[in-house]
Amino acid sequence: MSFLKKHNSFKVLSFLYIMFCVFQSSKSQQLMEKIARPGSKGVYVYNAYPLCSKNMPDKENGVRIEIKRRVNMQGNWQSIGFFEAPSNIFDLSKTYKKWSPYVLDRNFLSPQWIGACWVKIEKTRNYDSTNLFASDQVMMLSIGRLFLDTNVTIGHKYEYQFSRITASGESKILGTSTLVNYPETNLLSQPKLLKVESEQDRVKVTWYLKKSKKPAFFKVYRRTAGVGNTWENIVPVRNIFIIKPDSITLVMQDMEVAANQNYDYYIRLSDSFGNYAPNSDTASLVSYQYQDISMPYRFHTKSIDSLKAIELRWNVKDKFLISSIEVYRSSDYDGEFNLIGRASVEDTLFRDRDVEPMKTYYYYLRAIDHSKRQSVKSVRAYGNLTDASKPMTPNKIKLEHTTKGIKISWIKRGLFVEDFYVHRCVGIEGKMQKITSLYHCTDSVCSYVDTASRLNSKYQYGYAVTQVTTSHIESDLSEICYIKSKPTSISKEMTTPPTNLVAQKLGNQIAVLFWDDVSVFNADVLGYDVYKKNNRESEFIKLNKTPLSVQQNYFKDSSFSQMLTPEYYVKSLYHNGISKPSNIVVINQSIQEPLAPVNVSISQIMGENTVQITWSNPLGVKIKGLKLYKSEQKKGAEPKLVTQLDASQESYIDKDVQLEKSYFYYLISMSNDGTESEMSNTVFVQMINP
Repeated sequence: MSFLKKHNSFKVLSFLYIMFCVFQSSKSQQLMEKIARPGSKGVYVYNAYPLCSKNMPDKENGVRIEIKRRVNMQGNWQSIGFFEAPSNIFDLSKTYKKWSPYVLDRNFLSPQWIGACWVKIEKTRNYDSTNLFASDQVMMLSIGRLFLDTNVTIGHKYEYQFSRITASGESKILGTSTLVNYPETNLLSQPKLLKVESEQDRVKVTWYLKKSKKPAFFKVYRRTAGVGNTWENIVPVRNIFIIKPDSITLVMQDMEVAANQNYDYYIRLSDSFGNYAPNSDTASLVSYQYQDISMPYRFHTKSIDSLKAIELRWNVKDKFLISSIEVYRSSDYDGEFNLIGRASVEDTLFRDRDVEPMKTYYYYLRAIDHSKRQSVKSVRAYGNLTDASKPMTPNKIKLEHTTKGIKISWIKRGLFVEDFYVHRCVGIEGKMQKITSLYHCTDSVCSYVDTASRLNSKYQYGYAVTQVTTSHIESDLSEICYIKSKPTSISKEMTTPPTNLVAQKLGNQIAVLFWDDVSVFNADVLGYDVYKKNNRESEFIKLNKTPLSVQQNYFKDSSFSQMLTPEYYVKSLYHNGISKPSNIVVINQSIQEPLAPVNVSISQIMGENTVQITWSNPLGVKIKGLKLYKSEQKKGAEPKLVTQLDASQESYIDKDVQLEKSYFYYLISMSNDGTESEMSNTVFVQMINP
């Protein structure tokens, strides 16, 4: 009997190992299938290996990746080029200029980003730090993440082989792509005309695709009747993709139209490699305008919390021409608006009671004359219903052991509740702490599994839940239930070390360390320990006497000495032990660059045609001031200095903006000696015309 059990166990393990190998092989095969892709200008070949150069070789001492090609699976492999990262900023500029003519006709990174990209490489000594700048093909080609094989022939099949070349000239084959046909055979479907709309100052055309691969962009072509027979490529005010599981809807809005004029439109879809779909159906229409029906004006909204309604108010002219006012609503600014009510011409008020708290609704009005004709749409206004009342507490808290940990379940109570927090304490007298971020659940019965609690069987744990309304009001704690954890263990593979550790010198006696919040990736982490070694010491020494809390992903070292070169690393703490060390960082005494502002965000202030930028100044950093930069979203737009700000300032309102335009912003810190920090995170805003 024992022999049979062992034999069966061996068969099961053998089967699982074979399935694992097949799965890994399948993943590798899928990767190779995506490496080479045909496009309008040739075959695009992606670099699936670490970037390297003569100045910065990879871990295997490789300085570049050689690319060889074979046609129709015949003959020998022929070398056609290399994946090679630039060795200096001049090489980067040269390759950028070389590849620019081959890039698709759409917005891409401007050449002024070349300097920022190279500064990032020089500071980190790591080409992987260029991910931020490699989102467009011109930069990907320039830094060696992409190669374009332009010497291709229609009707042939190509495959590509990749070899690592070391500094000594040794070559090692790394992999081979699958066969790729040229040109692309799996083209996008032809867009079909769905709807044509004409308003006072704009034309709106909608096309659709059924079960097609996703396009990257589309171009719009227009022809004006009576002005020759020439089609021109135009840039409309808005091009929109609406993607659903079984279809893709494409919407074009052209605001550069004249009244009572005939227009024809068609579009051309393209994927990311310039493979165009057949031209769409042609849309023909007349742009017209109403001049005798006045639309409602001074339209605005107000939240009436006591009535749980959004109130709409307006004015009208020429009441004797108008019979009624129609009210339209949508939950999406560019979505479908539905008629929700009518008001008499004498009314200037409408209350929408069918609303949920803290949900944004968009409205517009139309005036209707005695012949049932409609005016043009009024301006759009949006409204939110606020509700400050505290919700009830969740009910019937239940705890149970599962194979993954302790499962907490509860029953939701009240309306407009979709989010929760789970709280936990250790022992009867323990302090309750939130162990989840905002937890979303739309079911009447919700549950959450606490995997961290199963790691220590010595403690009894208490759990409670709070619920949060759509108005962001949190309830009181539910009843507290207690349970004792079962003994179990955790493998070393489940311990996650801190990542992206950085160190910054502040003055002559303080250093500040920052790292990523490990609890985002591993809920079992309990805290951190920080270690340090100076260049005159042989071993690292722990700096903190007690563990840092899991919420503290930073540390200030006051024992820093300007005469030494300190090294640091951080470890994560778990119930069963300590993680491996993080990356080791060294403070370069010659660099005293300040930290950039963090948590930069932006929002449009409706009704004032302005934007507000907010940020947080870095912890414990003394700076002289800040610089705010701005650029428009268009080809060749360079960032321009908007203003210089005081070090204590953490917000700014920019009035120099225009509706229907898009802008990018970022900030830079300045130290007392004029040294500038790196760029903060870049924020984007598209100015909406309400």
